[in-house]
Order: sequence, then structure tokens, then C-alpha cells
Amino acid sequence: MQDDLVNNPKHYKNFGFESIDLIVCVIELMPIKNMAFHIGNAIKYTLRSKFKGNEIQDLSKASWYITHCKTWVQDKEFSIFEQIEVMKYLSLVSRKDFKLYILLVNIVTFALNPSQRNFNALEKNIKRYIKEKV
Repeated sequence: MQDDLVNNPKHYKNFGFESIDLIVCVIELMPIKNMAFHIGNAIKYTLRSKFKGNEIQDLSKASWYITHCKTWVQDKEFSIFEQIEVMKYLSLVSRKDFKLYILLVNIVTFALNPSQRNFNALEKNIKRYIKEKV
């Protein structure tokens, strides 16, 4: 049976869930909704990076979207505690790839608390992760 690349692509559900489900969970909790498109794409490209065929390219795309979130970095810290649903998805990733899990935790942490500190940590981590893959 051929993979349905339009309606049911395997590279978006290799961790046991559809990437869009995690993206929706994160976006619902985000205090700065203007970042939703960028964060959603960063999560998508990160999750599919190992399965689509060009890991470095997908990680570079995720990095590009993260870099463009700098516009929305806040001076204040946000406290978002209702992350149980998000953590269910992330724990599935951690079982298969712990380093990718850490990167996704950084993305989600910045999405939910877009402080300069979290942005810097995410930017540093994604660059390091890509460098390890090259």
C-alpha cells in the first residue's frame, strides 16, 4: 500500500501522534498568538526532520522560523502551568530520540514563555543540534 502523502503522511506521525496535534496544544497555550505560525512550523520541521529525507534542511527551516520569532520576545516572564497535554506528546518523542525531545522542549518553552532568556537558549540549542548533525 502506498503512503498517502497528502492526507496521511507517515513523516508527520512517526512518534505515535500527528504533529498537528502537538502544534494545536502548544498554540492554545501560547500567550503571544502572533508567533503561532512560526512556532507551528518550527515544531513541524523538527518532528519530521528524521523521517522526511533531509534532516539538516528541515532543522535549518525550523531554525529559520525560530529566528523570525525574535520580533515577539518579551521583557516579562509568563507562567503557564497547564502543559499536561503537551507533555504527553513530548514524552512519546523522548522515548525514541532524547536529543530531539530536548530541542522540542526548548521550542515549547519559548512558545509558552517568549522571554529573551528562552529565545537565546533555544537559538543556541538548535544551532548546536544542527552542528552535531553536519
